[in-house]
Amino acid sequence: MLAPERREEAKGAVKRLLERVLRLRKSQIINDLRLDTDFSKDPEAVSDLPLSFIAVPLIYTGNVKGVIGIQSEAADAFNSGDLVLAENMAAAMSPTMPTGSTDWQARM
Repeated sequence: MLAPERREEAKGAVKRLLERVLRLRKSQIINDLRLDTDFSKDPEAVSDLPLSFIAVPLIYTGNVKGVIGIQSEAADAFNSGDLVLAENMAAAMSPTMPTGSTDWQARM
């Protein structure tokens, strides 16, 4: 179990990933969260988190409506084919999202 300060660092790492996707409006693939210093200066702090992530923005009519996140406990779990699949899912889902609905986004 992580100490409270490390737990906050771990939460912050995931938040920074989502913020990066929203800011860049571009898909991200992280193959080992411990090695990406954008997300954590302390690899131990993220040791209880999944190691691999794909995060894809849901964009409709030019607006980011949310983010699809896929994760794995294993390092190097995803490849470019997985990213293409996630991006295709996002493209299919984006038009179905209700406009202005924070409830739908919160359940993602």
